[in-house]
Order: sequence, then structure tokens, then C-alpha cells
Amino acid sequence: MVQDFILEVARKAEETSFEGFFPFSFWVAVETSCVSDELRSACQSVFRDWQDVIMKSLLEESVDDTTAANKASVVVSLYEGALLQALTHKSTQPLLAAAQSIPAILG
Repeated sequence: MVQDFILEVARKAEETSFEGFFPFSFWVAVETSCVSDELRSACQSVFRDWQDVIMKSLLEESVDDTTAANKASVVVSLYEGALLQALTHKSTQPLLAAAQSIPAILG
């Protein structure tokens, strides 16, 4: 599901020439975390929610808690970083590379 999500983001980014695409962490989390504890807390909640979805799926596959949490964190970081690079270069290549790496991380 994560791999499909990233591939869909790449498809939509290319379809719209990257208009309206931005990494959550860059524009929202980074910009607001220094300004407001309330906004920083809201950003933490978003990242936690994304990670929880991945973690719950891994736990259902009998991955231990610590490994599931670590993998979920890495996947969210990989996605956000790939999106930032894709936007900067106006290229889907970073997203496609991230999607290709997901099975190795989650497997």
C-alpha cells in the first residue's frame, strides 16, 4: 500500500507538473515548529498518525513493536525526503526510487 501511494503521488505530480505538491515536513513542520508549540504538536500528531498506519500493518504481520516503529519512521522520512527532492528537481525519479525501496525496508 505504501509503494502504491508513492507511485500515485509521482503520477499526480507529473500530471500536474508538480503544481500544488509540497512535503508536509518542509513547509508546515519545519516552518511552524519554531514559532508555536501548538503547531509543532499538531505536526507531531500528523507524523505519528502516518507512522501508526504503517506500524499497525507491520504488527499485523508479526513484526515486533520496536522494529515496526523504526520501519514506519524510516518510511515516512523516505517519502518526505523523496517528495522534497522531486519538487526541487521537478522530477519523479526520487519518488520512483523511494517506491522501489519500500519492499526492502518493510520486507
